Amino acid sequence: MSGTSRLPRDPAAIRALAASAPPPDLAPRFTDDFGRQARWDVLFHAAMLLGWVLYPFHRSYHINHPVRNYLGTGWRLLRKPHHHRRAEAIIDDLLASRIFYWVLPMQMEVDFSLRAYSPYPDMLTPLREVIGSFARAAPADDRLVVKLYPLDPGLRDWTRIVRDIAADAGVAARVGFIDGGNLEQLLAGARGGGDGEQHGRHLVDPRWHSHQIFGYGGL
Repeated sequence: MSGTSRLPRDPAAIRALAASAPPPDLAPRFTDDFGRQARWDVLFHAAMLLGWVLYPFHRSYHINHPVRNYLGTGWRLLRKPHHHRRAEAIIDDLLASRIFYWVLPMQMEVDFSLRAYSPYPDMLTPLREVIGSFARAAPADDRLVVKLYPLDPGLRDWTRIVRDIAADAGVAARVGFIDGGNLEQLLAGARGGGDGEQHGRHLVDPRWHSHQIFGYGGL
């Protein structure tokens, strides 16, 4: 389903459609294959670059040049074991402490669904909004964990950005940032989170990702 879907916006109409539909088949049909994704991504961008000769005025929705993204992603992957161990240690400490915490899993700024179907032009805007809301409304003992998207190219210093936004909101000691770790494990102990695919089990509010898809009354 995309943001241009003709699915009714009225919750009652959606429930009426669901009443006549068969039970959903949630059995896994496909698995992720990073190698296959990487090959097709490189092929796509190679075709885009070569096609510039024929279409010199074409403008991509991407923020950065693909070569810059690949270099940044490669550097992040080389450092992944170190970041993963640190993130796992932070998650273990959170679960052991039994404190209440919220989770905001980030999305890549170049992700088409974010740029086309959400009200945000980048990730800075929802970070400021969520951290600001957390500062105003969350109980004083709660914590917020921001988790970087696994394939973010790392062209922004998100650690510093999150730290600065939290400091400006007066919650620097209550907001943490991790690059890696098991999202399922992190969400399992969370009070709430923002991963759209996990929203049914973790009381999340994924409207920052795509208001057209998730912004229904009563959801």
